[in-house]
Amino acid sequence: MAAGVEMSSAGIGLAAALAAPALSALGCMLWDRHWAGSAFALNLFKCATASLLFAVTVGADGHSALARNARAVPLLCASSLLGIIVGDLAWLASMRLLGARRVILVDSLKPFLAAAFGGALGEGLTVKALGAMTLAVVGILAVALERTAGDAPSEDAPASAPARPRSAHAHGYALAITNVLFDVVGAVLTKRVAGALGPFEIGLVRFGFAALVMAAVALSMAMRRALRPRRTAIIRGLSEAADVRPADGPPSGCGGLPRADAQPPARGAEQHVETVLPLPELASEGAGGEDAGGERARAKRVDAGLLDAGEAAPIARWHELPRGMPAHAWLLVGVGVLLVTFLAVALGNVALFRLPLGLFLTLQSLGPIYALPIALCIKGEVASARAWAGSCAAVVGVALFCLETLAARH
Repeated sequence: MAAGVEMSSAGIGLAAALAAPALSALGCMLWDRHWAGSAFALNLFKCATASLLFAVTVGADGHSALARNARAVPLLCASSLLGIIVGDLAWLASMRLLGARRVILVDSLKPFLAAAFGGALGEGLTVKALGAMTLAVVGILAVALERTAGDAPSEDAPASAPARPRSAHAHGYALAITNVLFDVVGAVLTKRVAGALGPFEIGLVRFGFAALVMAAVALSMAMRRALRPRRTAIIRGLSEAADVRPADGPPSGCGGLPRADAQPPARGAEQHVETVLPLPELASEGAGGEDAGGERARAKRVDAGLLDAGEAAPIARWHELPRGMPAHAWLLVGVGVLLVTFLAVALGNVALFRLPLGLFLTLQSLGPIYALPIALCIKGEVASARAWAGSCAAVVGVALFCLETLAARH
């Protein structure tokens, strides 16, 4: 009887873990086509929206276990800090420094690291299971690297483009490894402390905490920009009040302040430099002007039909939500958030407590496999034979991994 219950629980976990990356792949394609803001703004929007959905679901249930398991909340917040905030930040920064191909290679270590951590949870894997996991990871890598081949620099790239120093690559690899480590540690923390909570309650705590932290960052940046003109006006007023012109001789300033009639400094000579977070898109997308990221964001809006070719794009800074997005774009992005950050996360939370950690994170990496048919249906993109071969290898590896796991539990 107990074996039957265990098998049923594992079957539910497998179904949830297989469905979650499919929903994520579809949702990511929706917001990739229609989102016109920065990566930070998207992360803030999806965490805040998902938190609201989780709160409504938990409230409608009326039987929340959060009050009885209050000790789990601080550790879930730590899990959110590591996996959602710092981990995502490290991943985005590593993408900027290394490019997608190298980051995907580092990400392939995640299932193996999860298997090592799983040993501490009493979830040791057999040799057959490790072999099947390796086959699945190799197949996923073949598909993911094939789909990101366009990220490699083209042969006709300008020769004057500066090469990144080795220190930048070392920094990028350190950030990519940090993301992998923090993501796995976040999953381990969640699994150790939140077993008595439901999937929606876990999502509410983790994504609610992430939304609060990012909202605080956005608010502080907005207040900083709002206070800067007032501070500048005060300094200018003091400068004008302190400017003294003697009766004889040239006018001079007073107290080290610049003269009121002094010429403004040349463009670019200002001593104030705004600090931005080291993300690939935060300071560029939506910045407008001559910035390359602003041009890319504008071109993306034109391609998506959100902006006419001769129309100026509304300016939104990295910590602000995009301006000028039409209602249908917001609707489709909202659907993407519903799929990725709500439904897929809830299914992942269900699977996390029913499967070994190594199997769980291997199945969570199947997004590129699902992306092949989804991209064919939505975008008309036809994958290469190598990608389909990698997909078949991944499916076989996952099937063997699942069968070995179920046999071990039986």
